[in-house]
Formats: sequence, structure tokens, C-alpha cells
Amino acid sequence: MWVAAALVIVLVVFGIVKLAGGGGDDPEPTADPTTTEPTEDPTSDEPTEDPTSDEPTDDGPAGPTDELALGDSATLDENWEVTVQEPNMDATQQVVDDGAVEPQDGNKYVMVYVTATNTSDQEMEAYPNIVMGYVNSNGDQFDGSTEVAPDDMYAQPVVAPGDSATGTWLFEVSEDSEGGYWLIQSNVEGSSNPPIVSYVNP
Repeated sequence: MWVAAALVIVLVVFGIVKLAGGGGDDPEPTADPTTTEPTEDPTSDEPTEDPTSDEPTDDGPAGPTDELALGDSATLDENWEVTVQEPNMDATQQVVDDGAVEPQDGNKYVMVYVTATNTSDQEMEAYPNIVMGYVNSNGDQFDGSTEVAPDDMYAQPVVAPGDSATGTWLFEVSEDSEGGYWLIQSNVEGSSNPPIVSYVNP
């Protein structure tokens, strides 16, 4: 029960800080990241609770949160349908071999593939029009790494209406991170209160 309670608390933080309002411009990445850079002290093993420097645009998470199993399909809004796949919870060597810097002491890289189908009537990129977060079994929340993962969603081409893109989101997390949840939400400008969807991480 405590995990569910922790998730509710984290979802509030996630909604207020990162996902509220379903829109807004992301900062220009400095290293082709999957999401924005954490704002906490980079030498700390503690995750950031403020995963973006953008000001919130709403007072909380938008709508109810669905809890799904990895591999299930979820409709984020009128623009995106997604499937979050089984993650690689020990992707450090693969990511470093692909050109990323070593994670900080006490941390590791985890990588998760997402398939995103454009259900709108216009071309869009999955990144930054979809955002993700990770919450481990301790309730610690992590934003995406600024390093580039193999098949990074940031590098995927524009997706035409009805087409799909498959790419990765990369996270630098504490070495003891396991279980928990993947959080995902549409971030399309003008999208009306899209829900935060959570995928259980076994």
C-alpha cells in the first residue's frame, strides 16, 4: 500500500513541476538529451524533485492516472498512443560504449523503449511532445539524462499522422533503483489536460 501512496505523492510533484498544462517549450538541449536536465546538485545521488527549469502552467496533475503493465497500449490524448516496453535496468555499459559519459558514482543508467503512434492530423516529433519520468520502489523520482542513448527518441524523425516511432528514454538513477513506475504524458502545446499514465516496472 505504501508504494501506491508514494506514487500519488510523486504524481502530484510530477504533475505540478513537469507535466502540468501539457505544453510549453522545452529548453534547448546541450547534449541531445531525451529530456531536460535535472536541477539538483549533480554530485548527489538523490533524484531531483524539480526536473525542469520551466515554470509550471497548472496547479496539479491533469486528470486521473491509469496504471498499466509494460507492453500495454495507452492513449495519452488526441495526439499520441504509446506503448512502454520492458526496460534495461542495467544499461550503463551499453550506453557508455555508445558514447555517453560514465554515470556519477553510485548511479547507473537505465533505458526504456517506447513506441509512439501519432494519432493527430499533423506531423509531430515524439520528443519533446511526450515526456517521461521514473519513480523507483523507494519513491525517488528521476528525470531523463542529458546523455544520448542508443536509438534515443530525441534523434527519431518526425512522425506523420498514423505512423509510429520507436525510441529510447535514458535515465541516470541510483544504483539500488528497481521496481517502481514509469510515468508518461503528452506534452503537445494546446493539449487539454492530458492524463499522466503510469506503467508498473517489475
